[in-house]
Amino acid sequence: VPNPELETMKQTHFSLFLGFFVFQYSWAQEEVLTLETARAAIINDLLDQQKSLNLIDDTVDECMISETESCNLSELSDEHTTVIFPGGESQCIFSDSAPYSFQVVRGDPKKILFYFQGGGACWNEYSTGREPLCSTEASPSSLTGIFSRDISKNPDYYNHTFIQVLYCSGDVHAGNTTRPYNEYGTTNPIKQKGAINTLSVLQWLSNQNLGILDELVMGGTSAGSVGAQVWADWIIDHIPSTYTSMLFDSFAGVFPPGAVGPMVKSFGVCNTPILQAWPDLQEKCISQELSLQDLVLNALAAHPKQTFAHINSKTDAIQQAYYIMIGGLNETLDAYITPTIYYQEVNQIFEQYHTYPNHVAFLVDASKHVYTNTQLFFTADTNSMSGSDGISERLFDWVGSMPLGGGHGDTNLTWACAGDHMTLAEAISSEAKPQSYCDSSLTDRVIYASIIPN
Repeated sequence: VPNPELETMKQTHFSLFLGFFVFQYSWAQEEVLTLETARAAIINDLLDQQKSLNLIDDTVDECMISETESCNLSELSDEHTTVIFPGGESQCIFSDSAPYSFQVVRGDPKKILFYFQGGGACWNEYSTGREPLCSTEASPSSLTGIFSRDISKNPDYYNHTFIQVLYCSGDVHAGNTTRPYNEYGTTNPIKQKGAINTLSVLQWLSNQNLGILDELVMGGTSAGSVGAQVWADWIIDHIPSTYTSMLFDSFAGVFPPGAVGPMVKSFGVCNTPILQAWPDLQEKCISQELSLQDLVLNALAAHPKQTFAHINSKTDAIQQAYYIMIGGLNETLDAYITPTIYYQEVNQIFEQYHTYPNHVAFLVDASKHVYTNTQLFFTADTNSMSGSDGISERLFDWVGSMPLGGGHGDTNLTWACAGDHMTLAEAISSEAKPQSYCDSSLTDRVIYASIIPN
């Protein structure tokens, strides 16, 4: 059914789509991007996401938690989505947004696929204005990609219980704050409650009394990938499972220097449960010095028996666009990024994680943003998102081996990248293009199933 509001948005943003094509051309030519072309790319990405949500043709049930209704997992559909409204203090970013909800499809209660939905970010008054750069409604995802219930397409995850923390708070699922500025055109202050929303989902899951799970795969896409990285330590500690893997799709965390610490504090992360077990990280948060890498490194060290896996395009265009927007809206920050520089910085981040034996990554030679929740989950390989050569390692097979152990036997997980192996120093000095190389200090990584279980 056509969505009139969406069609109006498309017409209104014609110039932005034109800007997005300029963005793509600039990406190919290694040119410096502008704020406008970066903004066009982000809005285009959000509109594409919204379009896919509006085209959802699955049956959707609803359940509202109350004193007399617990929305018990055993009573939910195993064929289609149920959206659960937890109530309480959960909410989306705007006062006129629909009540917050999360998405569940019942499967094997001992095998959980726990996902954080993506949908941009709103980190200041401009990005939360008339045309916000984040999702503002909690809308369930179509059951495609890793969420598919079709055994012939998705034999590894079709029967997992699928739980998705829907996203409408603009704070990468981690905030708890009331902003000093208002919703556009109103006197209502912006409230970002991503941490509260996430905790409402986790409380519901805890109430199911599932005991120790057989398998837990926890991940997310885009902003949800950030959310999954932020919550990884807490979730591993609070959802016990014999076999566990973390799966972070399309956000490595390349930000302008000095940007993340103030942003994290402004979201209100410092006093959430995310950091309560780690006073040193909480202090860094309060002093505006906490980075995404700090949180991932902490989780890698704290949970050596769990696999932490990143999926990332070598030249992800949307991640570059956010770099430019975050930097460009603050005159004290850097706003210069190219595909070559971006890929170098991704490798620098992964080199930090590589000091721990439980981190691995799958790199696609493309600029595409997000894979696991799309049909590209079934086609992408290290050489392209279409997987046309039929030889390179496929993302579908690589993700299908998770969690290591479990029902996958002695399957091992290797670093996946297509290109000549060279050190990052060699790549930088020779001005190597991203599609031509893989960081040789990373490519030897193999995670053996024998390090599992917990």
